[in-house]
Amino acid sequence: MVRSRTLWLSIAFFTLLDIIMLSFYVFKHLTAPLGDALVFQPKFSVPVALSIGRTQHYNLDEPDSNMEWSKLIPSAGHLVYLKSDAGQVKKHTVTMLHQFKCLDAIRRQYNGPPDAPLSPLTLHCINYLRQSILCRLDVGLESATNVWGTVAKSAEYVCRDWTELYKAVEQNQAGFQRAYSPS
Repeated sequence: MVRSRTLWLSIAFFTLLDIIMLSFYVFKHLTAPLGDALVFQPKFSVPVALSIGRTQHYNLDEPDSNMEWSKLIPSAGHLVYLKSDAGQVKKHTVTMLHQFKCLDAIRRQYNGPPDAPLSPLTLHCINYLRQSILCRLDVGLESATNVWGTVAKSAEYVCRDWTELYKAVEQNQAGFQRAYSPS
């Protein structure tokens, strides 16, 4: 009888302890202002095909060019927010979005006055894109039609799904807004 009572008291005690620990865990995660809000981990599950060649979009100076180039950047901008080990929120730019911003800056400089000196931003962007290409070098072969290296036709590439990157950026930005926007 005593042994049975001790067993039941032990079970009750450990069950109560589990409930208390679970309550603390749930409370901590439900009340943490940042929790997983400042995560940036794009999930690239399925590759996508990209046909590299001529396009009707993203021209240098067509009427819709500014709109098309601006839509390459999410409406909340190119920054994502991550917590440092010290708990501080740090801003980061996503490389692909930085590259798009640089291409647009070079495009705008190109469309500007012909005698305007290159802006510091344009010089930064040219160097940044050069370094990005060197770092992610593509050793694919493209058929050339002349000594200048004009490519004969478009090429098919298998790429990461960039829509997943946009989703991860937008989720991070929404989490940052929820955690830091005045209500």
